[in-house]
Amino acid sequence: MPFNNSAKLYGERGELITKNLRNHGHALMYGFFGLSGIVDLIMWYRFLPLPPKFDYLVLSLAFWVEGFLFYLHLHGRDELNVHVHCILYILVFVTALVFFLAVVSDRFAPFVSFSRSYLLSLQGSWFFQIASILHGSRPWENTSGNMELSGIVFSCHALVLFIFHLSGRIICFRFLARQDQLNELLLGNYSEEEEECSQGQDQAE
Repeated sequence: MPFNNSAKLYGERGELITKNLRNHGHALMYGFFGLSGIVDLIMWYRFLPLPPKFDYLVLSLAFWVEGFLFYLHLHGRDELNVHVHCILYILVFVTALVFFLAVVSDRFAPFVSFSRSYLLSLQGSWFFQIASILHGSRPWENTSGNMELSGIVFSCHALVLFIFHLSGRIICFRFLARQDQLNELLLGNYSEEEEECSQGQDQAE
């Protein structure tokens, strides 16, 4: 069966089937992120007394493994392929570090809350860009110019997504600030009406 053939590590003569190693590497990546999902469910439903932020620790581990496997994923590839994957695994390692900072200290909470969503979206957009560069309808040629262009394209991804996330934060902050002001105004008016009513009752008595 095709599935069994793609899962084999060794052939009939005991030789290593190198073309199947990529499948095992991807399966391990998915396995660690699957483990992170299981830990999320355990903590949500309180099946086990896990430490606080244990879910962040497992997710950080999943990203470390992803970066490590991508780092070892580049042997024998052309320069452009290696270049775009280097950008990816550096980004993955930074994401793992951000999640680990959330585990060790609450002091980094504001930084982590922004960086987490920003880095994950940047990682996702760069995955799509790698697919376009290497496997799109017009794959890029392995030239020094295209290697430099890939760095420029990544910087554009980083800039656009940073502006998008920062704008979203500002809009949410402004909206919540207005909501708080409106609530304070309504509560203030309600308190004044209550006070007037109580004063009227006192005078009537």
